Amino acid sequence: MQTEDHFCRLSGKSCFGTTQHSLFGALALSPLMCAVPSLAQTTATVTVSANTPLGTIPSTAVGVNTAVWDGDLLDTAVPGLLGQAGVTTLRFPGGSTSDDYHWQTGSTSDGAYVNPSNTFDAFMGVAHQAGAAPILTVNYGSNAAGNGGGDPNEAAAWVDYANNTKHYGIKYWEIGNEIYGNGEYGASWEYDLHSDHSPSGYGANVAAFASAMKAKDPTIKVGVVLTSPGD
Repeated sequence: MQTEDHFCRLSGKSCFGTTQHSLFGALALSPLMCAVPSLAQTTATVTVSANTPLGTIPSTAVGVNTAVWDGDLLDTAVPGLLGQAGVTTLRFPGGSTSDDYHWQTGSTSDGAYVNPSNTFDAFMGVAHQAGAAPILTVNYGSNAAGNGGGDPNEAAAWVDYANNTKHYGIKYWEIGNEIYGNGEYGASWEYDLHSDHSPSGYGANVAAFASAMKAKDPTIKVGVVLTSPGD
C-alpha cells in the first residue's frame, strides 16, 4: 500500500522489538562483561482518559487498490462484498500500473496486460454500486507516445472527462504511484521515463500537473508521493 511509508515495519526500522532484542542478546552473551547499575526506586502516576478522543478516523480510511488487469473486478458479487467489508474508497487504475496506463485508450506504454473490460467507466460503476469514493492515480511515468514522462494534459483531460463530461464528481486524485522507485535511490521498479528522477524534478512536474488538473476542476484534492528517509 501507497500507506507503507508511514508505518514501522517488523524488519526493524527503529522498532522497539529490535532494540530490545539487541540489548538482551548482548547481556545474554556476556553477562560478566558489563555491570548493570541498580535503578533508584521511583513512582509514577499515569492517567488514562479513555473517553477523550485524540482524533477521528476519516470515513475514507478503509480502501482497496483495484487494478485494470484484474479479471474479477467486474464480477456482480464484488460491490456487495466490498460494502460488507466496510470498504469506503477504491483506488484506480492500480499500483505501479498507474504510471504506465493511459486511460483514454485503455493501454500501457510497455505493453503490460490490461483487461479490456476494465475501463474507467466500468470501474466507476463498481465504485457507485459499492458506495465507495474513487481515488484516481494519474500517469506520471509515461506519455502516450512512450518516449517521455507523463503528460499533464492527459491527466487534465481525465479530470475534465470525469467531472465535467460524466459529472462523477471525483474529489481525490494523486500524481503517480511509488515515484521513489524510479531508480533515483538505487532500486528501480516504477515506470518513469522522465530524464530527471530527482525529488526536485518530481516537485516541479507536480506543480505543472496540479495546475493543469485544477484548471479543469478547481475543487479537486491533489495528492503527491512521499517516502520516509532510507525507505
